[in-house]
Amino acid sequence: MDVHVAEEAPESKELKLSVVLIFLPVALALLQFFTAYGDSLGSFLPTCNVLAWVLPAYLYAQFLKRDPLIEFGVLTPPRLSGWVEMGLLSFVGLPMYVLIVHFGIVRIQHDPWDIALWGRFLIHQLFFVALAEEFYFRGVLQPALEKRLPKYPALIVGALLFALAHVAADQHFLRMLVFFPGLLFGWLKMRSGSIVPSVLFHAFSNLVYLFLPLHEVL
Repeated sequence: MDVHVAEEAPESKELKLSVVLIFLPVALALLQFFTAYGDSLGSFLPTCNVLAWVLPAYLYAQFLKRDPLIEFGVLTPPRLSGWVEMGLLSFVGLPMYVLIVHFGIVRIQHDPWDIALWGRFLIHQLFFVALAEEFYFRGVLQPALEKRLPKYPALIVGALLFALAHVAADQHFLRMLVFFPGLLFGWLKMRSGSIVPSVLFHAFSNLVYLFLPLHEVL
C-alpha cells in the first residue's frame, strides 16, 4: 500500500514565510546598530537599509512566483483618492505642523530656503529609506496581515511592527512614536492601492526631522 505524504498547503507556507519576513528585517536592523560604530562600515548603512527590507520581500515574491513590483504595489497605479490625500497631508498638513512646532516648541535649525540641502536629503530619503521601508511594511506586511485580520486591525498591527523595528534599529524606546506616522502611511496604502503615495509622504515627513531638531525635545 502506497503511503503518500501530504504536501504542505500554500496557505501554510505563506503564513510561515510571513512570520519569518516580519522578524528578519528587525534582526538586520540590529546588525546596523553595530556597524554604526565603524566609519568604513557605516558607509554601507544606506545599502544595508535597502537590502534589509527589499531583499526578503523580493525573495518572498519569487517564492510565490509573482512579479514583485506589481505584487507589492510599486507599479500599481494609485487611485485618485490616494493622490489627493497624500497631497493634502504633504503640502497642507506637514507645513502647518512645522509652523506650529516652530513657534510653539523648537525653532527650525536649518535655512528653509536651502534648496540644495533639503533636495539632497529628500533624494536620500526617497530611495534609501522611504522606498525600502514602504516596500516591505506597506507592500508586503500590510497585505499579509489583511489576509488574516480585518483591515483596520491589520493597519494597527502593521504600524506597531513598523515602530518596533525603529526601536530595534535606534535602541531608543521613544522611537515607538513612529507608530503614528506609520498609521498614516498604511492608511494611504489602503486608500490608494499603491505604495507610491505612502513613499512620497514618508520622505516628506522625514524632512521635518531635518529642519526641526525634535530629538532635542523628545
